[in-house]
Amino acid sequence: MKRTVQIIILLFGCIINSQHAYSAETNKEEEAQPLDLIIILDDGEELTMFKETKKTAAARQTLSGAIRDEIPFLVSNTVLAALSQEYAYLFKYLQNSKQWKLYVDKTHEFTIGLPVHYLTWEKIITHNEIQQIGLNKSLLFHLQSEKINDFYFQIFQNAPSIKQVNLTTIKHLFAHKIGDTWESINNSSRKRLILFGHGLYEKKNFPGFIASLTIADYRDFLQFLNVINVDLLYVVSCYSGGNNLLKTYQLNDELISKPISLNYFLIIGAVTDNSAAAVSTQIDFIEFFQMVDNFFAPKKSSNVKFGDVAKLLWGKIIHNIPSVRFPGSINYFKAIEIDKYLEVITYAKSTALTIPPRLLLPIPIKNAYHRILDAFRKNEQPITEDIESVEKYLIEETKTGKIKPPTPIETHAKTIVIYPMQLKTPLIINFPPKKFTAQKLAELELGKYPAFISMIPGTAAHLINSVTTQGSLDLRYFIYMFFTLESAFAKLFLIEHLLSKNYPGSGIEAPEHAIINLTNVAIFKNKKQNSGTVFVQFDNKQYKAEVVYKRRYPDEELDVMPSISPFTVINAQQAHKEIYELIIKTRPTQQAVSQASGGQENEREIMEKMLSIFVPSIPH
Repeated sequence: MKRTVQIIILLFGCIINSQHAYSAETNKEEEAQPLDLIIILDDGEELTMFKETKKTAAARQTLSGAIRDEIPFLVSNTVLAALSQEYAYLFKYLQNSKQWKLYVDKTHEFTIGLPVHYLTWEKIITHNEIQQIGLNKSLLFHLQSEKINDFYFQIFQNAPSIKQVNLTTIKHLFAHKIGDTWESINNSSRKRLILFGHGLYEKKNFPGFIASLTIADYRDFLQFLNVINVDLLYVVSCYSGGNNLLKTYQLNDELISKPISLNYFLIIGAVTDNSAAAVSTQIDFIEFFQMVDNFFAPKKSSNVKFGDVAKLLWGKIIHNIPSVRFPGSINYFKAIEIDKYLEVITYAKSTALTIPPRLLLPIPIKNAYHRILDAFRKNEQPITEDIESVEKYLIEETKTGKIKPPTPIETHAKTIVIYPMQLKTPLIINFPPKKFTAQKLAELELGKYPAFISMIPGTAAHLINSVTTQGSLDLRYFIYMFFTLESAFAKLFLIEHLLSKNYPGSGIEAPEHAIINLTNVAIFKNKKQNSGTVFVQFDNKQYKAEVVYKRRYPDEELDVMPSISPFTVINAQQAHKEIYELIIKTRPTQQAVSQASGGQENEREIMEKMLSIFVPSIPH
């Protein structure tokens, strides 16, 4: 009998606590209910975290939800052992309940819990059934209920202070190794995986990791999933985007010319070099997997879109805005537009909107223009030759004075993510539509402010031609947009022209609430901390201000209340020197720029343009 295996992986660190209601209805004549498997892995953190600080709430809540809803789980024994001491009632229930059987792998690293009625009417789970759902029956042995407490107590006492996830054992749970290759335990079992886990950006003398795995192991894991019939992997992990994502594609530390290829859909839930925010609302995994089933269903009537699928898990939090990579694609992830308050600016969109259609109609380049727009509508990268031919034409027409300003991107979006290093298209931002007072801003939690997010991995500098803010979005709130999302790397935004409203106490010598035309605006955001520096030019004067975040509570990890100091007039030469240093400090790699722009932008050329515009008084 062909069975579908659906796997939910939860690896713990900074991610989500989730529970959901589950109702399984089976019929003898029908296929068995697809299997949801919740996996909770030790993530390499110090085990003393469990023994001393007792921070096991996430694991406990997830395991409690699995037990309550009778969802099979796979958990690292070091984590389960810690829970056995702190939350003994879970084990007492498992010990006494006739609804569960526990299986331990022969290396004693992982436990699989299976509800006895999940697959069969006979209330028995056999080793053949374990293999039928795609697990390795020869690696598992049944743990008798009377031995549960003693078994995990011994693991708790003898566990090392640091326990790294053993990827090889995980592989053996789903596949056989024959020579140097892996073969799926059951080729008929299909899998959809949701991977929640702890991640960290690369620090000095410490490599980054994603979903409790080192970057090398994570890359290995992604490739391994190619052989065990995976349809979909959804990853929500701190720092799974951005620079870590760039390194995921590399075959070694220097080379990215041969990125890995995957034969399944991959969705990443961390928008860039940031932590993935915990989702406070309950996640309905049943609804999620039903939608996934409809998406993969052969019925032509199915109208489920990837945005609909992703929307169920990202929780309306900007930290978790999903990006997608389609099977066989080697392109960088493109953010999915799943919400009317999200604006995604890709290189394709920016380029397409700089082309005046009226000028292209009478000439053959018309076809190239339409190909570019069509590619943008399909969220694909336009053909390089098309863009080059159109840009050459525009250059010639500009010399004759026939070119009018490009069509602006006007948005009412709350969150704007930008992929290109240079945005030539004017940007008009009209948010929020209602009055947005300072008191209301202070009341909001981090992640609910309007946000402007760089999608270039690692350090990044963006050059933007012009921005106009409308509605209640004055200069102060516009600056806040760049400090909403914490980042592991410094970011710099250079705006040649900014039209915005002044605000009370700004320090800029203009009437309150007056429209002010600023030039050469530089907004610098420090890495990790939500603080930075802002430079503006107005009325032939150079101004500077500092942005800082105050903690609402002393022990909070994230800053939640922004403030900006009054702008003060400074010496232009000094301002140019500081901006020059910031441009050099945030210079992105060509690899990162190529990934974000689809290989269309040259980092060196844009950097030279930045320097020529913003630091004309400094030789370079």
